Amino acid sequence: MQICEHYKPVDLDHLNKLLRGVALKCSNKMPHSFDTEGQWMCLTCGHVGCSRNSALKCAEQHFR
Repeated sequence: MQICEHYKPVDLDHLNKLLRGVALKCSNKMPHSFDTEGQWMCLTCGHVGCSRNSALKCAEQHFR
């Protein structure tokens, strides 16, 4: 099995800090109907956004 070229080991201490107090709802302040089952969290800064299956694709916008 090959490891994905995008894989980086996750720093668990950093991840625990990001998860403290995170409300798993979209961080996008624009009023929209967010995807309640497909929230993605940025493992760099903790931003939470709607998945690529949502209309606004907030997580993908954050990535770009």
